[in-house]
Amino acid sequence: MSSRRCLLNRNPVTRRVFILMAVLAVGVAASADEVRVGRLPYSGVRVTGFTAGQISFRTAGGEVSRPLSAISLIQLDGQSDFNEAEELLSDGSYGEAVDAYRRAVQATDTHWTRRLINCRLIQALDGAGRFAEAVEQWMSAVSANEYSEAVLDLRPVNLPGRGDEANDQVIRLLEDSLTNVDDENYADWIRGLLADLYRLEGRDDDAEQLAAQGVREPSQQQRQDRQIRPRRTTQTSGGGGGGRGRLDDIRELVDEGDAERALGFVEARMQALDSEHMPEALVLSGRARMQLYEAEGDKDQLLGAGLDFMRVVAVYGGADATAEAMYRAGVVNKRLGNASAARRVWQTLIGRYGDSEFASHAAEGIEELSREDVEDVPPEPAVDPTGAGAGP
Repeated sequence: MSSRRCLLNRNPVTRRVFILMAVLAVGVAASADEVRVGRLPYSGVRVTGFTAGQISFRTAGGEVSRPLSAISLIQLDGQSDFNEAEELLSDGSYGEAVDAYRRAVQATDTHWTRRLINCRLIQALDGAGRFAEAVEQWMSAVSANEYSEAVLDLRPVNLPGRGDEANDQVIRLLEDSLTNVDDENYADWIRGLLADLYRLEGRDDDAEQLAAQGVREPSQQQRQDRQIRPRRTTQTSGGGGGGRGRLDDIRELVDEGDAERALGFVEARMQALDSEHMPEALVLSGRARMQLYEAEGDKDQLLGAGLDFMRVVAVYGGADATAEAMYRAGVVNKRLGNASAARRVWQTLIGRYGDSEFASHAAEGIEELSREDVEDVPPEPAVDPTGAGAGP
């Protein structure tokens, strides 16, 4: 046995990482909370806090943080009022969600849960068409969370109709606030909302003057995602190849090595993808994370890639992307120094998907494992199932 292998075996952190990947492979869940990022569920996690607009939760792979704007559902063990509110918000029952969140904030005894609920109320009030209340809630939450970008990003977008009395109320509030705001980034967001209201009321010159000073606004994608949607019925991906087109956009970014933008696209568009397209989106997300790991040496990105790949296997085991996900999960194990786990995943891949090109890559990886030291890694395949270069 090599000295490297002995050191790995004696290193408790490394052993824990190895165990993590084994746990991922069988989908074991030891905790009782759930977080859904778009349509992607993280079940059996432990939500650990909410800070500066970011929800943090612990998975088998370690601590994960995501902006609240990307989270479609949170379920907390033992928090029945909050869980009801989350389900109502997810279902598009915004008015009922407002009432449920207000009950929940009275029932909670932790500061971070109270901050979380106050931010969720922005979204519920915005969806319920209570624009003036939503803006007031947003401004209060921004101050309470130290002007964090993730809370600024929750800015209400569902403006009332032209001439609505709420518009004048909010315009006065924003104009007064601009005279007292010290944080310039926050001022840009206020000017952006104020400019939208000016345009709505036909005050285009005033809007242009504000724009010249600098404005921040939600993107078109964010505006579309946050438009009022009534109580949901069964939905499809929208037809017309919408899901396919989104994946093609993401794949192009991954193939070009633009990993950060690719991950941004995945999170922004995940909610619009159906179960048919989700496995491939997860594989693309994992590939992008591996690129970031190669570029920055950030092990969290490598572990995140492993989570993406193994979720394809655990949740969408019969999908066309499963073989690729299993191969790349083996690569993650190998790069973590866990040759035995990589070998097991690849052997399973060969047994289940022997005709796949990724089974051939897995066989090559197993051969290299027998020749190389534990820290050596097999090369990535030159071609993926879509015909595009896999890239690191």
